[in-house]
Amino acid sequence: MKITVLFFGMLAEQTKTSKVEVETNVVSVGDFEKAILEEYPALKDKTYSLAFNENLVARDAKIDAAGTLAFLPPFAGG
Repeated sequence: MKITVLFFGMLAEQTKTSKVEVETNVVSVGDFEKAILEEYPALKDKTYSLAFNENLVARDAKIDAAGTLAFLPPFAGG
């Protein structure tokens, strides 16, 4: 299945991209995250949340269809 990965804010700056397409058979958000961190090791020390198809998800959430995984930097309030 194809997963679109989006990086926002400082995470896009660290990866030098805001979007990549990845073909994968991984079934959990956490396992997919590990694969992305191998590709973009600069993210390992960063704080971020993950959203799959526009919903915040835990790392043990299942990926059962193609979709979009977003790496979201910490939110600032005002």
